[in-house]
Amino acid sequence: MRVTLCLALAVVVGACGSTPAATTSPSVTPSAQATSPAPLNLWQRSTALAYDSTHGYVILFGGRLNHTTLVNDTWVRQGGRWTQLHPAASPPARDGAVLVDEPEMRAVLLFGGHTDGGDVGDTWAWDGTTWTRLAPAQSPSPRTGASATFDPVRHVVAALHVGWRGAVAGIVSKTLSLLHHRFGSMPESFQIGIGPSVGPCCYEVDEPVLSRLRAGFRDWRSVVEETGPNKAMLDLHALVRRQAQAAGVDGERIQSVRVCTACHPDLFYSYRREGTVKGTMISGIVLTRRRSR
Repeated sequence: MRVTLCLALAVVVGACGSTPAATTSPSVTPSAQATSPAPLNLWQRSTALAYDSTHGYVILFGGRLNHTTLVNDTWVRQGGRWTQLHPAASPPARDGAVLVDEPEMRAVLLFGGHTDGGDVGDTWAWDGTTWTRLAPAQSPSPRTGASATFDPVRHVVAALHVGWRGAVAGIVSKTLSLLHHRFGSMPESFQIGIGPSVGPCCYEVDEPVLSRLRAGFRDWRSVVEETGPNKAMLDLHALVRRQAQAAGVDGERIQSVRVCTACHPDLFYSYRREGTVKGTMISGIVLTRRRSR
């Protein structure tokens, strides 16, 4: 690959404290939506509540009405309003159950709680349309008032080969979106490293590049320095950084190796400097197994 015309971009997905809300909020499944949504009963207590990252809403199940009656209703909160759903199947009425988001299953899991017959230890999954009882090989003992959380550490990495063509075509934002939708990774947890490339000191581009840049990147003036009619010096590092930040990545979690490959013949091959391919550089990223201390 011609490293002088591109950057090696590595994306590491780390941990974040909780599973944030999705950037979009899909509509509630019409077939399960109540025909006339009613407000949530303010005296419903000991309910199970969680954020459903797959479907983009808060989901509530069951509880006890007026301190006496156990219920098994399902509600979702989206767009500032509560809507009662009527799934084909539901867990038995209970209070004190635990509800937790499980993005890898694209579901929300419910466990345990207290029914009219006592504490239970069953497990149910909500898929956005109905509840399904699961039959795991092993389960915790029956209990009420349990707690659970989802570990958002994904152990996912991505390596990008980003030249000006890929950058203006949106390869950075498309890759981050892929990590989010396929693995449940959130922009707040990304760590990005940008490797050596030809720098803005040596990377002069002309109108064919500038026209594509203007069409594909709204803030294009912030990453170029004009040197003449239809010519400018392009800062690839700044272009990639700004695109990652626009996708929701914190600038403090983006690291750059600001070394120009064209300026350092002792360290790097450079097509921009040599005008021909004399050698090839390789960049890579790998996951290592964590060792317990």
